[in-house]
Amino acid sequence: MENKINIDGTEYEFDSLSDKAKESLLHLQNINPQLDELLLKAHQLQIAKDFFVKQLKKSLDQKE
Repeated sequence: MENKINIDGTEYEFDSLSDKAKESLLHLQNINPQLDELLLKAHQLQIAKDFFVKQLKKSLDQKE
């Protein structure tokens, strides 16, 4: 972990943070990659949904 932490443009020395602030920082470091993964998955699912909607519309148009 870096010695300095930048939060909203302000740098803090990690060692000077309270235990509660350090704990929150560790939680954020754990949450951010998980959130990125979920956002990527949501994007992939939206692409898949759009594809199947397009396929359905194409299929329905061919029946008419």
